[in-house]
Amino acid sequence: YCIQDFTRQDIIGFLRVWYENIELAAADETKEEEAKEKSREAAEELIKLVEDDSYKTLQHLAVNPLLLTIIVLIHRWQAVLPKERHLLYERALKTMLELWRIAKGFMQTFSYETSLDKLSILADQLTIANTRELTKKEIVGLLGETIEGKKTAVFLDEMIRNAGLLYESEGQYGFIHLTFQEYLTAYQYANTKEAIDILQYRDKSYWNESFKLFFNMGHVN
Repeated sequence: YCIQDFTRQDIIGFLRVWYENIELAAADETKEEEAKEKSREAAEELIKLVEDDSYKTLQHLAVNPLLLTIIVLIHRWQAVLPKERHLLYERALKTMLELWRIAKGFMQTFSYETSLDKLSILADQLTIANTRELTKKEIVGLLGETIEGKKTAVFLDEMIRNAGLLYESEGQYGFIHLTFQEYLTAYQYANTKEAIDILQYRDKSYWNESFKLFFNMGHVN
């Protein structure tokens, strides 16, 4: 089964209901009308951004219910949504790896830096192989038996259940959305591998998005 993409009306309805519930939950009972007005203003502001053609990345992500939830979390708690794709993805990942888990009441088992590093290794391998999934055995071969003193299986479980970045299906693991695989592949070459190594994939069409993100990160030579 696959979750259907949100329509425009789904997105608008979600944003209005989400903001109203959040603001009412946070407000004093005597200030419900004020909270409702605040929620309407915030929802309409984000609706305008999602429909603004200069925020095409938002339009691409907002149809996914999970990613729209991440966008609205960033909007409410960080106030500003960046137009640049790589910055938006960076904030989305930070939200999912830190704020998202805190909001759901989960303890953070692995550091943000370690999580990003290990996820980028997986993303790179998936993109190199032009596939969306790896087996647990393949992942352990890439990441080792343990991460920060804990079994790699614990890391995978946390990325699935708490962060919501990976999924598992019949023993195969992959990123919940291709966007994160593409971004983390670019991140790997921008931060860990030799930047020049990415050039060996310049003729592969399935590397196009990772190349764009890599260049947007400031690697233009």
